[in-house]
Order: sequence, then C-alpha cells, then structure tokens
Amino acid sequence: MAPELYMEKVKGMINLITESSNTLVDLWNSKIEAGKGVADIKIDYDMRRFSGDVISRACFGSSYTKGVQIFDKIRQLQEAMGRKAFVTGIPGIRHLPTKSNREAWALENEVASLILQLVKERQATGFGKTYCK
Repeated sequence: MAPELYMEKVKGMINLITESSNTLVDLWNSKIEAGKGVADIKIDYDMRRFSGDVISRACFGSSYTKGVQIFDKIRQLQEAMGRKAFVTGIPGIRHLPTKSNREAWALENEVASLILQLVKERQATGFGKTYCK
C-alpha cells in the first residue's frame, strides 16, 4: 500500500475524498432533518461505507454503490477466513476441500471476477482516472 500513499498521489485524490465526504455529510444532514434535529447515526457503518467509497473511486473510478457487491463479498470472505482460523492448527488443512475452504475459494473467485468486470467496464468507456495500480 505504501507506494499508493505517496503525497503526490494523495494530493491527486483530494477531489475524490471531498466528493465522498460531501455525500456522507449530506446523508447525515438528511437524517438530522428527518429526525427534526435529532438523529441516531451509526458512525462505524457510515465510515466503513465512506472508506469503501473513497477506495472504489480511487481504484475503479466508480462510487461505492458500484462496488458495493465487491465490498460485501470481501466482508463475507473476511468472515469465512475468520472461521477457518480456528482449524489452522492442522498442517495442510487450508489445501483440503473442506466446506469452509470451498466457501472461501468461491468468495475469492467472485471478488476477483467482480473487480475484473468493473475494470473492464471502465476500460471500455475510457472514462475517468484511477489512482491505484
């Protein structure tokens, strides 16, 4: 990640970060207005979504809503890998076609496929700049 976070690259991402920030602030303002000045805002969910939006805009040139499926699959993969961690004491278990391994492998393939599909769509349109390699 370090090469992607050099100051010059981050400076180039300021507009993307600002767009994502404005979207988040607008969301919070609408919640506050709907609650007549009071709102219950779940910061952890919103910040996760904000981070995903910035990453998606920087790497894929699209908003979080386009990449929501990818981020959902990544979260599922994290959970599957967490469940697998309990049985890693057995040498070579990660290579056996257990139920949890098959689930993790399928999720890995889905994530890769979704990312490739999004990249191909961006390349086909020839639209926008991305900051990740």
